[in-house]
Amino acid sequence: MILLLSSYLSSLPGVMANLNITFACWSTAVNETCNFRTFSEIGGELVMMDTGSSDLAFCEPPAQVSDEQRATAPSTTGGEILLSQCQIYGNPPSHGWYGNTYVANLTTGGEAEDSITPNSYFSVIEKTVGGDSNFCGPVLSGSSIGFKEDSTINGIWGIGGLNQYVETQEIDLSSWTDVQSCGVDACTCPDVVIKAQSNFVETLMKGGVKQWALSWDGKLGKDTGKLMLGDDASIGVPDDTPKMFLSKSDFSAQDGGWGLYRTNVTGIELNGTEYTMNNTEYAFDTGTPFISLPQDIYDTISSSGGETTIVFTVPTVDGEKEDAKIEMTITKELLDDGVFLGASDGALHFIGLPIMRYLETVLLNSDGFLQIVPREEFILNKISDLDVTELAGISITDSGDEEFYTNNNNWTDDNLEEDDKLVNDAPGSAGAAAAATATQSLFLFLTKISSVVVSVLAII
Repeated sequence: MILLLSSYLSSLPGVMANLNITFACWSTAVNETCNFRTFSEIGGELVMMDTGSSDLAFCEPPAQVSDEQRATAPSTTGGEILLSQCQIYGNPPSHGWYGNTYVANLTTGGEAEDSITPNSYFSVIEKTVGGDSNFCGPVLSGSSIGFKEDSTINGIWGIGGLNQYVETQEIDLSSWTDVQSCGVDACTCPDVVIKAQSNFVETLMKGGVKQWALSWDGKLGKDTGKLMLGDDASIGVPDDTPKMFLSKSDFSAQDGGWGLYRTNVTGIELNGTEYTMNNTEYAFDTGTPFISLPQDIYDTISSSGGETTIVFTVPTVDGEKEDAKIEMTITKELLDDGVFLGASDGALHFIGLPIMRYLETVLLNSDGFLQIVPREEFILNKISDLDVTELAGISITDSGDEEFYTNNNNWTDDNLEEDDKLVNDAPGSAGAAAAATATQSLFLFLTKISSVVVSVLAII
């Protein structure tokens, strides 16, 4: 039986604020390709921000955390079950992870003393397959751009639409072996026991905020972009800007929501010539460092060798307005940089983070529309030629408030081992009593569940 958290969540604070984020190019020893991505500081760690997923997950326990406890829910047979998350990505699945879920006090942003965030839910990844190149691992010096040399990416902050939790003991550990990629029998996840709108989206809804927007100043490094919420998301967006179709179900845990944001591209023009679209579904995904093109169109552009103007046609939801357009310029240098890639008709296509080369602002609204503000001048430089501001990253010397860490005492093997035993304790036993004291019931879990965004916004 799947529980829907949205049925029980209490009203969340409606005070919203903007967040500074980092645009940078990251490569690792696993994947030396420099991938264009966005990042934010959470729990004293630098994590990748991603609209194509919905989880807050750390590769290693976060540094700035206190009063951590395992997240639990009532068992249908009595007592409590321990909660975890288990995720696989790709079609067919290519990579994934699983890990225990916790509730704790975290910090968000670079000023730890001003941003302690209580009752934040997150997972700590125990095993990845094929995922180290995506959101875990040290920054590779020499090929990464915009980072301090000793920085490490320690997780992922998903701001998509859907969170799912599984029972810890139901995860088949034997399917998570040391293979390069997930397959038919690898990376299997158990049935979901709790399904919910993502914490990020739920916060916006409960606060009466229906929209958020992303902007980038065109440089690489710390605080080169913003995540703008509520009314601020509309700043700089003209009133007559067309409202492009956006799948409304992706803001919900129900009605077929995917946990990422989908739109339709119904037509493509190359230098004024229209091409037929066989696959129209695109996902807006900041965790994807490229923009997909139908393979035949990509091949046409690649063989031309020159500069190409390409225009996506996207249907509007206004009714009275014509279809909207997204115009881009493709150069040989951008093709060489991997900004555009060909995709087969059967694959999900992506409008990845490089779309920000052509747009000042991207706004997403839960009523089911997307708005864009085109740049007056496109950013056509190779990634290595972009200006770099202050370098992003967290080193040992940036560890901050020593007193804050004195409460960080539950990550020991003994404590975690004891947590794992709680699920087997019978109701009324000493272990069950300890579980009731040390952990939250489902109703407290449902009432308090909020992402790091929820918590920091509540106290700003």
